[in-house]
Formats: sequence, C-alpha cells, structure tokens
Amino acid sequence: MKSHSVISALFLVVLGLPVLAAEVAPVLAAAEPGSTARVTAFAENLLGAQPAAADLALAHERGIRTIINLRMPAEPAGFDEAAEAERLGLTYHRVPWNGSPEEADAVFSEVRRLLNETREPLLLHCASGNRVGAAWIPWRVLDGGVPLETAVAEAKTIGLKTLALEELARDYVRRNQRP
Repeated sequence: MKSHSVISALFLVVLGLPVLAAEVAPVLAAAEPGSTARVTAFAENLLGAQPAAADLALAHERGIRTIINLRMPAEPAGFDEAAEAERLGLTYHRVPWNGSPEEADAVFSEVRRLLNETREPLLLHCASGNRVGAAWIPWRVLDGGVPLETAVAEAKTIGLKTLALEELARDYVRRNQRP
C-alpha cells in the first residue's frame, strides 16, 4: 500500500506540471503511473509503453481522458484496452503501426492530427515507447516548433531505440517542413 501511495504522489506531482505551463514551457519528465514500465510526462499528457488495465484506471483518476494506441491489433496487451477505455469513459483511438516505412507518413500525419485536435490530457502509447518516440519527432518539430535534434533527444527519452524509425521521422520532417 505504501508503494501505491508513493507512486500516486509522484503521478500527482508530474501531472501538476501544467499549472506552471503559463510561465514555463512544458518539458519531458519521468512519470510512474502504476506498473507501466516506461512513461514520460509532457505537460498533462503521458507518453510511453503499454499500460496495464489498472494503470488506465489510475491515469483516468489523474485526469487522462484520451488514449492513442499505436499497437497493432494482434499485439497482446493482456486485456481488452478498447473495452477498458470505454468502461472508464475514455476516448480511445487506435492508430496501428508496426514500424513499417510504407505506413509511416500516414501514421505520423494521424498522430499529429490527434495531438493537435485533442484538447484534454491524453496517453499516447505503443508496446515500449519506441514507436511513440518516432511519432513524437514530427509533431514536436512541425507543430511544436522545436529544433529537430531537441525532438530526437526527447523521443529517445520517451523510448525511441530503433535507428530506422528515427530516420523515418527525420525524413518525414524534412519533406513536410515549411521553408
């Protein structure tokens, strides 16, 4: 029980960061919502690895209202995430991507659209944070106005590990950047 209290307290501290957002631009921060292996907070949003069902409930209690899942339908999550999200009253989006280059542009564009249109705290996840990190780069550069190398460093903090995914994101940014 003590462990849960500490985790909950850390979660509250991390989600308290948006209060300062008017004075300071949001930055990435480690978050520990329940048993999820890798989670990073950005303002009131959470980014990273696959949450457990109990972690969705904890995220909901802390203000998360939307889930964007980049996992393929065949990837086992250990529970029916869409059904659990519905039970909790969360908006659920699945943007399935296995990391294939053929789907990268469509995924990056859809994630950008969802991140730009969602006006409530969200959880963006894949299995490990690798694909989330790749999808983060175009949004941060093209929509957030941060330098490419800053976005890449943030993506690696989130969980980006695969050079091929990083290159897909860099290429998308190059092709979609306005002069």
